[in-house]
Amino acid sequence: MKRLIAATALIFSPMLAAADDACTAGWEDIVTFAGPLAEEITEAQIAPAEDGWCTVSATLDVDRVEARFRFDQLAQAPQNARSIEVTLESVDARIGVFDVTAALSYQAETGALRLHTFSARADDGRGVRAGADISLDGIEGGADFQKVLSALAFQNLSVAVFVTPGMLQDAGIDLSDLSRVTVDNALREVSDRQIDRRSRAEFLRFVGALPNVRGTLDIALNTPTGLRVPQIADTFVRLDKADDDAAIAAALGAALTDATLDLAWKPGRM
Repeated sequence: MKRLIAATALIFSPMLAAADDACTAGWEDIVTFAGPLAEEITEAQIAPAEDGWCTVSATLDVDRVEARFRFDQLAQAPQNARSIEVTLESVDARIGVFDVTAALSYQAETGALRLHTFSARADDGRGVRAGADISLDGIEGGADFQKVLSALAFQNLSVAVFVTPGMLQDAGIDLSDLSRVTVDNALREVSDRQIDRRSRAEFLRFVGALPNVRGTLDIALNTPTGLRVPQIADTFVRLDKADDDAAIAAALGAALTDATLDLAWKPGRM
């Protein structure tokens, strides 16, 4: 999990990277941006590679981390935007060991942050692929990762979750008590504007396949006001504490205020 947190800090660092993108200088800026998250990174060996890439071999706690990064060479980045591309090998998270790639750009003048691509895949197919348009207003130079993370507002988010039975088990997610009837009753209390009938039916198909589920759950979230990370965390806390259909519906409804959520379940497709 520490590798995953460090990887996230690395991915969201372009807005604070120095103009000098020499590998050592770039790495020093990343470590500064990560703040307390970087305290357990030691023995970092930084070296230049082909096509502007920088390689990193470092110790995080007791684990060895192998990564590559480069600044300002992303072809899809808007004009005058900073960008970073990152790859990490064998990121050890609670739900598996993943190879991670990400590409992100940031326009300081507008606060527009775009996650062009994010992919984390394990050998058995489990993982996630995502892209997002994110607003990041009111952040001054020198802010660290934790301040930036709390200020992120996701406006358009697309996520494909590649689900396997082993992934749910490793995550400690017990959905044995979750039935189509329970989910259907809860979703009936959520506005059709927030989750339409097709999306409800798709999610019920996913629930009906539990617990031996294998396939891709596509999620698309759109909100003009932006969904912030603390709101997302609060939703998961409320869902965990929910003890009836009304509480589940209230948690979902609060999270989706001014938002629409589209879902699609593709069994067997990874």
